[in-house]
Amino acid sequence: MNTRLVISGYYGFGNAGDEAILASMVSSFRALDPAVGITVLSANPAKTRANHDVQAIGRTHLPRIAEALLGADALISGAGSLLQDVTSSRTLLYYLGIMALAQRLGKPVVVYANGIGPLRSRFGRRAVARILRRTALITVRDRQSLAELQALGLQGERPPVVLGADPALALMPPPPDRGRAILAEAGLGDGGELVIIAPRRFPGLAAVAPVLAAAADYLVRTRKARVLFLPMQSPEDDAAAALIRGRMRESAVTLHGEHYPGELLSLVGEASLLIGVRLHALIFAAVMAVPALGIAYDPKIPGFAESVGLPALGPHDLRVEDLLIQADLLLREAPKVRQDLQARVEKLRQQARLSARLTMEYLDARKEA
Repeated sequence: MNTRLVISGYYGFGNAGDEAILASMVSSFRALDPAVGITVLSANPAKTRANHDVQAIGRTHLPRIAEALLGADALISGAGSLLQDVTSSRTLLYYLGIMALAQRLGKPVVVYANGIGPLRSRFGRRAVARILRRTALITVRDRQSLAELQALGLQGERPPVVLGADPALALMPPPPDRGRAILAEAGLGDGGELVIIAPRRFPGLAAVAPVLAAAADYLVRTRKARVLFLPMQSPEDDAAAALIRGRMRESAVTLHGEHYPGELLSLVGEASLLIGVRLHALIFAAVMAVPALGIAYDPKIPGFAESVGLPALGPHDLRVEDLLIQADLLLREAPKVRQDLQARVEKLRQQARLSARLTMEYLDARKEA
């Protein structure tokens, strides 16, 4: 009998990073079992079915979710920053609720390459610990998440806790053709170095926006750079891009419309430098071996940046000079940076595939038992 999985995560919302995660998860599972059946809980089931060639149901349609779980071998919860209460306690309760439903129906739950935390409320910490203790397997994407689990008392062999990597790191670099076509369509086909800024809204953006704008202006004036703002999720990131562009004196372009993860990877591959507030923009840069600088609005940014040897600057008291020093160093040392990224990402790519392999091994052993 073929393995049947239900995947729960932040899918169908048009977030390029999460769609890249899903694409990689589906690809990794199918590489291990071409006949695997996958049903995704999605905010836009029709789009998820079309984009990923999977079954998809509404993420809030509890009767259909219960029906899918009853017919499945396991619930896969992940990946991404699902188990945190900074964005909203409601989202934490949603993901824990889906996991609790699967457990109540007697289905094993695999926590797949999650970023755990921050968990700031006592209730959130207790609820996460209680649900996770009843899971079959936990893999996390970074060492900060591993430390968070240990602080919750989850360490040892039951459930197994394994350090993996973000699934998007398993994506392979696509050809450059589509990225160049997108640039041409945006009016940025020719010129100097391409600098991509991937913004997002966060509480400190108002103070950071003029710094990013001044740095972008300087790169345009001194290096004849082409500046492209890359929203990873609309409309939130469009508003952040507009805030920064509104403080620039030089010209820049914002990419509009929804693009597939492969298209964005191809586009990022054309850049000389990426400045990213979005985690998955930095991951895309690492996959494409593009020098990048993170703005560390959240602990996950410096955590990932450190893992691939890239710099990350905190948003508090961020100065234009500090940003430009790092940008200049990345551009001057670009060949070495690219070579180092390729080597580091290749190691992380194996870790990114580990979650799928451990999941299938667990399910195979369970069927044989």
